[in-house]
Amino acid sequence: PAAWIAGRMGGRKDYEERNDRPFDIALGYALKWLILGDDKAARSWIDELAVLCRERDNANFAGYPHVLQATADRDEPALAAAFAELLDGHQAESDDENGLFYGREDEVLCVWGLGLANLAGWNGLKLEIDDPLIPGDLCV
Repeated sequence: PAAWIAGRMGGRKDYEERNDRPFDIALGYALKWLILGDDKAARSWIDELAVLCRERDNANFAGYPHVLQATADRDEPALAAAFAELLDGHQAESDDENGLFYGREDEVLCVWGLGLANLAGWNGLKLEIDDPLIPGDLCV
């Protein structure tokens, strides 16, 4: 099912540029290509996402391109470090009343991170993670 959905995602450039933030586009396409097993295509979007995460408004999301890159590279030590960064940024977005996750269910569960942890597992990577925001029981 994930590959079926990923295969149908995107392809509407004008619509996406009018309605989506560049961050969302880059994250979405990076995920699409990782799920479909095209690491080369994923890497170009991961690079774009990394550039976007240098912007002040996206700085707390800098762990995401690092997690995606470590997944594409099948690099378990880098993956562990990237998840620590992702969780720090997630906590910052939860603690700040202007943060994306403040006052939402994401304060107690890092849904995006959980998805990425499972994507890493589906790609054969071992990830020792059992943080309250990403409970190990919910990971592959």
